Amino acid sequence: MSATLLHFTMSLDGCIADEHGSIDWAFGFGPAVLPEADRIRTRATVVVGGRRGYDVDPAAQPYGGDWNGTVMVLSHRPAPPDADPATVFLDASIDDALRAAHARAEGGDVLLLSADLARQALDADLVDEILLHVVPVALGRGIRLFDGLAAPRRFRTALTAQSGEVTTLLLRRAADGDCASLG
Repeated sequence: MSATLLHFTMSLDGCIADEHGSIDWAFGFGPAVLPEADRIRTRATVVVGGRRGYDVDPAAQPYGGDWNGTVMVLSHRPAPPDADPATVFLDASIDDALRAAHARAEGGDVLLLSADLARQALDADLVDEILLHVVPVALGRGIRLFDGLAAPRRFRTALTAQSGEVTTLLLRRAADGDCASLG
């Protein structure tokens, strides 16, 4: 069954990008090459990103180009005239966008690569798995992954691992009853 996944490198203070949208700070902490990251990269056949990330670098490819699949950009603005015709732009709710992405994924998983879309999907209880690589740097300000959630969301820890200075957490959706104590 197709799943909705999040995969981010995150600073100690919860940022996945600096205040300008750059992720250059996230590298140089040692290898974060783990089977779980490769598994997510190979299972995901559709990546859904937001317009802010697209506008930072329209030519950027997921995983530095070491990935094949469909890129979808969720935006309430039309695609720019010079957009790659292979990139699918859609103006939809997170529910409708993920429904379209899963249909296009043809059994593969859908990977969300946007803090704002991740929050929307978490609020709608649409995220099945989160893979986080935590690096030992505090940015102080930037784009935080979990700011603004409407309600707590509970996940269970499926894996913790260390590689170089990178700590990896694999989290899976908790059973419905596991959230009762969160309010």
